[in-house]
Amino acid sequence: MPTPRHPFLRCLRIAIAVAWVAVIGAGVYLFLFHRAETQTELSRAMSVSWWMAWGIYLVLTVLRGIILMPAAPLVLLGTAFLPPLPLFGLTLIGVMASTSVIYWFPTSLHLEDLFRSRHGAAVDRLRGLLLRQQLAVIAGWSFLPMTPTVLIIYVCGLLKVDFKKTLLGVAIGSGANSALYIFLGDYLMRLAGWKF
Repeated sequence: MPTPRHPFLRCLRIAIAVAWVAVIGAGVYLFLFHRAETQTELSRAMSVSWWMAWGIYLVLTVLRGIILMPAAPLVLLGTAFLPPLPLFGLTLIGVMASTSVIYWFPTSLHLEDLFRSRHGAAVDRLRGLLLRQQLAVIAGWSFLPMTPTVLIIYVCGLLKVDFKKTLLGVAIGSGANSALYIFLGDYLMRLAGWKF
């Protein structure tokens, strides 16, 4: 996790990360030990106010991107409890929102300190790749689960790569990655009898 120089921002990031991990941990606990009851309660709650459930997931997805946490745990947790198609749409909206924040406000997030100190060689390599082929590099980097998507977004912002092209590349790469997690995960959970 990044450690910005400003103490308030560092404390805020840590607090958000702790809250995010607590939500994920509670969700995993409910899924493993109280799955049927939780799904029943979620169905009941969503029939009354599904806007609230989707809103909570969307906020968590945007925060996840801004605090630089990996997407997979939240997406898989969402897959365990929510229908796949709306979940995919909300995940993509959240990714686009956090991409926009990272692209336009990297200084406010103190990303330059983090990436120069921890990923200096990768930043230089990405600069070279983006000068030759932008859309394919953005989409490919965003698709791979072991590469931080925020790094490519940051470099795109530095190089002033067209914002729409950056969004499109991240949508293609992260969208394909999220679709794989969501739809395959949903299928496997149903096959295993873990989801109704």
